[in-house]
Amino acid sequence: MDSPVFVLSSVRSGSTPLRVLLNSRSQIRAPHEMHLRTVHVHLSRDFTEAAMRALELDKDELEHALWDRLLHFELTRSDKRIIVDKTPPNGRKVRPAEAL
Repeated sequence: MDSPVFVLSSVRSGSTPLRVLLNSRSQIRAPHEMHLRTVHVHLSRDFTEAAMRALELDKDELEHALWDRLLHFELTRSDKRIIVDKTPPNGRKVRPAEAL
């Protein structure tokens, strides 16, 4: 997988029919809204945080690794090449490309 595709849209804009159409393609997996932005890592113990620091990973990096793994898992399970996430609330959190 080179990178996932994110379809940004407002709520009630017709993105679900688009998702269904994309998902019907042989190489595109477009699952229901994944809401990855609301999947969080919680380091519940001081020693866990210390262990992650030793690995040079902070909470954000761990969350991004988890999101990446979830996308990869969904792709592998579907046996397709491209994954599309269509979750309308994601559009509210996008930063301009030059800020990335």
